[in-house]
Amino acid sequence: MTIHHGFGWVMVCIQPGFGVRKGGDFAPMDTFDPTTDSIEKWRSLAEASMKGRSIESLARHDHEGGLIKALYTAADRPETLPTLGQTGWTIAQELEPTDSAATLNFAIMDELAGGVGRIDLPAGIDASLPGQSLDGVFLDAIDLGFAPGGDINDAIHAITPIMGKLRGVSLGFDPGLALLEGGDAASGTNAVTDFLKAADTPHDARGFAVAGDDYHLLGLGSATELATMLAATVHILRTMEEAGIAPDAGWSRIEWRVTGDADLYGTIARTRALVVLLQRVAEAVSASPEGIEARVHGITSARHLTSLDAETNILRNGTGLLGLALGGAGVITCRPHDWLTGSSAEALRLARNAHHLMAEEARIAHVADPAAGSYFIEAMTRDLAEQAWARFQDIEKTGGIAAASGMIHDWADAAHEARLRSINEGRENLLGVTIHPVMQPRPGPVLDGARGPRGGSRRPAAGWESLREAASKRPLRCLLLDIRDEGRAGECQRWFQVIGAEAAAMRVASMAEAEATITSAKPDVVVLGGCDDVPLLATAAGEACRVLEDTAFAGDKFAVMSDLVKGSA
Repeated sequence: MTIHHGFGWVMVCIQPGFGVRKGGDFAPMDTFDPTTDSIEKWRSLAEASMKGRSIESLARHDHEGGLIKALYTAADRPETLPTLGQTGWTIAQELEPTDSAATLNFAIMDELAGGVGRIDLPAGIDASLPGQSLDGVFLDAIDLGFAPGGDINDAIHAITPIMGKLRGVSLGFDPGLALLEGGDAASGTNAVTDFLKAADTPHDARGFAVAGDDYHLLGLGSATELATMLAATVHILRTMEEAGIAPDAGWSRIEWRVTGDADLYGTIARTRALVVLLQRVAEAVSASPEGIEARVHGITSARHLTSLDAETNILRNGTGLLGLALGGAGVITCRPHDWLTGSSAEALRLARNAHHLMAEEARIAHVADPAAGSYFIEAMTRDLAEQAWARFQDIEKTGGIAAASGMIHDWADAAHEARLRSINEGRENLLGVTIHPVMQPRPGPVLDGARGPRGGSRRPAAGWESLREAASKRPLRCLLLDIRDEGRAGECQRWFQVIGAEAAAMRVASMAEAEATITSAKPDVVVLGGCDDVPLLATAAGEACRVLEDTAFAGDKFAVMSDLVKGSA
């Protein structure tokens, strides 16, 4: 039985004699016996401790409106379950850009020594470097790929001389990404199909990579991200068929990049739903559904990273990695926790070792589809697949991914706005950013990638990071003053800590004491709680001081703090 509350999860195993909290006290030990009692009895006992609320009141919706219930039982389990046979995964890592063959060779050798089986070269790398950087590398023991977004002709030029020696090859081209960005997809697609049809190209070389991780950076939610991946897949199959490559033959030349983020169960369901959807597409084009998981490349999210207190990204990446592994991805990249500002050797090692910890010490790599059988995950997989398929049909009705670009960007805008609203109103937390911040300088600027800043332009933490940086130029002195026992100004202290402001929280017994405290403290900002004469205390604070009531923090905290920081500049 799984109970979900807010953004935390509690796995509840009810054993005979387990007490149920009722009216502030635990019910007698023999109140509920799971071997004989019904779920209805358990529900009534549980709701007795919820002060008149029902279990259904704990349900929530994701950023695209998808319902996530609070309780899942056997009745929620789909009649038709997905068949996932993948055990274990290939450890992959994308290297940092460099102009030096020696530096690239050292990076490759270091990754391989740490257990990496696939090396992805960064988009835009000099086409001459790969061939010069493989001294000492056992080529037949590794896969070599390119991150999407670079010049595909450079990738082909770089890989052609050595592709026959490599265990596997992936060019990483996604025409769907080019179409969504308003670029030219035809020339790149033609180059890839010519490469795939060449006599000396290995029969298992993958020319196309559906870049779900880049769709993720647009701001899309899970359902629309998967729908866009399906639309890109169908577009690739159509263009390959036009070039003389039948869909059943072209199917094996595609891989899919899917994101793992800090939502563990969402990542598991998204990965499993992708496989289910691809099995459906494979059936439609008479291609074999076997081995799809092996070509699903899971990548921990760049969008969920923060450049402040970057060590908290270890938790985010670890959660995303676990979700991808439990979801059955056949290849997984765990980004280094400091990737936004440039990957350090320590962070790369931690990322590699996280794989080994999960695969061997936790033994996850030895179980096929470990999430199977969970009522919640099976139901979420089904629901997400159905939502994604419906959105995919919307794209196809519009004329495919090229014609539907505007609609897809509208979906991304809506999901991004819902995500920011939830964070800025305090309903979701960003560890190290909007909760438990550590006041230390950013290690460096966020680096640029192939298509803008790393993490994309829709990274939720970016706004708060910029706000803290602006606030550091003129730190605010703030007084949070509750009068008698009625105010809640002290609860606002967290939001001043987020921007690095000095904020003292006090409770006074009277308006006279409040006036004296403000006059003595001479703060830049006063937040009042339980005040019945704000103009009086505003006069005491002086014209240079901003005076707010605690009710100002009931909604968008980011807007309130931005206004205060802007006013202090």
